[in-house]
Amino acid sequence: MKIKKFNLAQGVPQMVIDIVSVFFSYFFAMLLRFEGRIPPHEFTYFECLIPYMTMICIAVFVCVRFYNTMWQFASLDELLQIFYGTTLAGILVTIFGFAFANSFTFDGRPVTRLPISVYVMGCALLFLFVGASRFAIRLWHRRKSKNEVIHRDPGEFHRVMVIGAGEMGSMVIKDMK
Repeated sequence: MKIKKFNLAQGVPQMVIDIVSVFFSYFFAMLLRFEGRIPPHEFTYFECLIPYMTMICIAVFVCVRFYNTMWQFASLDELLQIFYGTTLAGILVTIFGFAFANSFTFDGRPVTRLPISVYVMGCALLFLFVGASRFAIRLWHRRKSKNEVIHRDPGEFHRVMVIGAGEMGSMVIKDMK
């Protein structure tokens, strides 16, 4: 994993994608839980909670340095980072949801909380959406670099010998292809 400073041009689009991912992961979890028909009081509670859920997730993602990683080199280490980050965010969102329960009313009745299954499915979907967005970046960069190699003049290539670099040398050779 290569760590670098926050790049505004790269970090902001990733953050926007993460905000959309948080919304859709918990929204789809609600749709799955209620079989496509979300009760109005549950949806109202969801509308009330989703901004806070999003802020919690983005804060966790910043803390686990999601926006400092060069995702074009994403590998198993980054996948584990995504797993840990989204799991931590899911746990904190669940704790917040339970703490926020009964403090909101709809038509004069208190809304208890979202079902536990929504939190669990939302966390799993968040992992899938965030992971897919990060690895899509890697695939895009890989495809872009392969297209550049295909369209180069054969005279532009230079022979290179990598000596004694072990696993890192193997990675360099792989990136050069």
